[in-house]
Parts: sequence; structure tokens; C-alpha cells
Amino acid sequence: MSDKNLNKRPLDGPYKEYYESGKIKMKSVFKDGFMDGPYEEYYENGQLKIKGFAKKNWIIKSREDGYSKTYYRIFVEGKDGSYEEYYENGRFKMKGFYVDNKKEGQFEQYNENGMLTEKIEFKNNRKNGSYEEYYENGKIKKKKTYHNGGLEGPFEEYYENGQLKSIGKLELEFLDGQYKEFYENGQLQILAEYSLGRMNGLYERYNENGILIEKIEFKDNRKNGPYEEYFENGNLKVKAEYKADKKNGFFEEYYENGQLKIKGFYINGNKDGQFEQFNVNGEFIEKTEFINNREKRTHEEYYENGNIKKKESYLGEELEGPFEEYYENGQLELTGKIENGWLDGQYRKFYENGQLKTLIEFKSGIMNGKYEQYYQNGEFKVKGNYDWDMDEGFFEYYYETGKLKNKLNFMIKSTLVGHNKIIRSFEEFNENGKLQEKKEFAYSEEFKLFKEYMEGLESFYYNEYDYQKEDWEPYNPLDDVQNDLDLDIDQLGDVW
Repeated sequence: MSDKNLNKRPLDGPYKEYYESGKIKMKSVFKDGFMDGPYEEYYENGQLKIKGFAKKNWIIKSREDGYSKTYYRIFVEGKDGSYEEYYENGRFKMKGFYVDNKKEGQFEQYNENGMLTEKIEFKNNRKNGSYEEYYENGKIKKKKTYHNGGLEGPFEEYYENGQLKSIGKLELEFLDGQYKEFYENGQLQILAEYSLGRMNGLYERYNENGILIEKIEFKDNRKNGPYEEYFENGNLKVKAEYKADKKNGFFEEYYENGQLKIKGFYINGNKDGQFEQFNVNGEFIEKTEFINNREKRTHEEYYENGNIKKKESYLGEELEGPFEEYYENGQLELTGKIENGWLDGQYRKFYENGQLKTLIEFKSGIMNGKYEQYYQNGEFKVKGNYDWDMDEGFFEYYYETGKLKNKLNFMIKSTLVGHNKIIRSFEEFNENGKLQEKKEFAYSEEFKLFKEYMEGLESFYYNEYDYQKEDWEPYNPLDDVQNDLDLDIDQLGDVW
């Protein structure tokens, strides 16, 4: 509702609007249809709401819906001069100054109790200069500096009791230079160095009693250099070296009484080498070896009589390193080594009387080198040589008396589809050592005659080699040698 005749356009001169209750809502001045000059807006209870100066600020227009004419105001940016807003209780809400509708100079905001909550400087409508924020009790909360709309320069934060909380400097809105944080009692909590938002230099953290808790050097926002951590009583807790945010070098951990707890070595964040652990009295407890953060440990099993049954080496959860198995009487049954998940080096198995039963040389899980078997009396049973899983050269088979029984000369024939194993010569002796039969073969003709023999021999070798225990999961490389590739002379005889 207005006291101006709005049918006459443009408006010019004093203008008032009222609530339906008849109370004043707005007072202003129009010139050529625009609000231009001082204006005031009121709450319905009569309290001043806004006080300012308009420069071509409002336009009064009308619209018809066929039944009645409604008058409304359209806001056009155009504040100029002092500007004030009030709460309904009459207290200041905000005050400032506009030049050509742009904020200029100091603006202040207040809570409903009349307490100043925020104060900031503007230049050409952008934050520029000091900024202050206050607690409800009127005490300073934050001090910052703006430059062309962005945070720039020194800043401070405070606790509600007035104690300094943090202090630093911003560059392009990033922390830059020395930064400090404090406890509410005024004690330093954090001391750090920044370079455009990234930590560079010394970082220190203290407890509320002023005791150093943590100290580390940073480079490009990552831990880099010596690291120290302390207990609340000031005693050293951890001492380490960092490189590119990962432990790298010597590592030591201590009990609160100052005794060494753990010492070891890291490479690129992974435990590597020996780690030693001590009790609170400084006495040695155990030593563990790590390779690339995987624990190298020994697993042992025992018989009910207390004798060792099995001893295996692990790297993480995988078998790696030497292994041994024993008979219940304590005699060694077998021994070997796993390297990178494969049998490697000499694998040996023994009879219960301690006599060597089998010796096989492996390379990366493949038979490569000596292959020997013995009778319980120590005499040779089988003797030969493998070249990358192929039996090549002479293989000799013996009677239990030690006399030679058979002598086979193998060779490997390369073809377009792979390698074929063929027999070049065959000799058989009786138990007195007398030669009974000798044959030499040419691959092109005679190999066919021994095809059945060769298939039987191949089948025997590879069936013996494929040891998979159903109850062992996942795959265990020791499965490959559980039956030791025992070439039984009687079985060989059956396929001749």
C-alpha cells in the first residue's frame, strides 16, 4: 500500500509504503521513476530495518491479471553512501558504505545482542585490508588480511579466553613461512615451516607441558630426514630416518623407562634385514629377519615324544629358504632349499638309519645337475645327470651289491615342435658284472622300436615328479619332491 498515485508515471518525489496494519514499511524519494536518495525500511513493529542511500535503486511497476492491478518494486543495483541494517529488536545488524553500488571501506556485522561479530575492509567491492572476527563475548577470534579479494599476509586466531591459538602468514592464500599453534594455556603445540602451502623445513609438536613429542624435517610436504618421537615424560620413544615420506634407514623404538624395545632397518618404507626385540629390562627376546617387508621366519613341528618333525623357512606366508624333515627317532629324513618359490640347489633324502637315499640338484624348480639314488647299504642305485629337466648323457642303474646293471646313453633331439629324448645306446650286465647285451641306435630307424619303452619311461618319470598332496593348499613347492623321483629298478624292468 502506498501514499503515491502510481497511475502517474514516472514517480517523482517522496514515496512511502505501508503494511496492511497501516504501519510504515518504507520511506524513500523517487526521481524520474527511480528511487534516488535516502531511504529507510522498517519492521512491522516500527523498528528500523535498513537505512541507506539509493542511486537509481528501485523501479515501481504494475501488472494486471484481469481482475486487479498489483504494484511491485524491482531492485536495480544502485546503493550509494552509508548503508545500515538492523535486527527487529532495533540493534545494529550490519553497517558499511557504498560508492556506485560497490562496497568501499569498513563493513561491520553484529549479533542480536549488539556485539560486533565481524569487521572487514573493502576496496572497489573486493575484500582488501584487515579482517576481524569476534566471539559472542566480544573477544577477538580471528585476524586476517585480504588483498584484492584473497587472503594475503599475516593472520592470527585466538581462543575464547583471549589466548593466541595460531599465528602465521599467507601468500596467495597458502601458508608460507613459519606457522605456530598453541594450547589454550599458551604453551606452544606445533611449530612448522611452509612454502606456498607445502611443508618445508622443521616440524615440531609439543604437549601441554612444553615437552617435545615429535620432531621431523619436511621437504615438499613429505617427511625427509631424521625423525624423533618422545613420551609425555620427555624420554625418547622412536628414532628413525625418512626419505620421501617413507621410513628409510635405521629404526629404533624404546620403552618409557628408556630401555631399547626394537631396532631394525627400513628401505623405502619396507622392513629389511634383522629386527631385534628386547623386554622392558633390556634383555633380548627375539630376532626376526625381513626381506622387502616380508617376515623371514622359521616354522617348526614336533612329534609327541618331543623330537623335531619338521623345520621350514618362510618369507611372509610363502615357503622360502632351507627346509628339513625328520624321522620320529630324530634322524634327518630330507633337506633342501626354496628360492623365489622354487626348489633350488641340492635336495637330499635319507633312510631312517641316516644313509643317503636320494640326491637331486635343482635350478629354479627344474632338475639341473646330479641325480643319484642309493640303497640302504650305501651302494649306488641310480646315477645320472639332468640338463634343465632332461636326462642327457649316461644314466647308470646298479644291483644292491654295487655292481652295474644297466647303462643308458640319452640325447636330446631338437625338432620344430620341441625336444625329444632318445636313447643312443643301451647296455645290460649280470650280477657278476658281465655284459649281457649292448645296443646302439640311430634316431631315424631304431627309435620306433623303443617307442613303447620310452613312453613307459617318460610316464614313470613325470608321474613320479607330479606330487600334489590333496590336503596341502595353496601349492607347496616341496610337493614336487615328496616321493624323491625314486626310479625303482623293478619297475624299469617291467617296461623293457
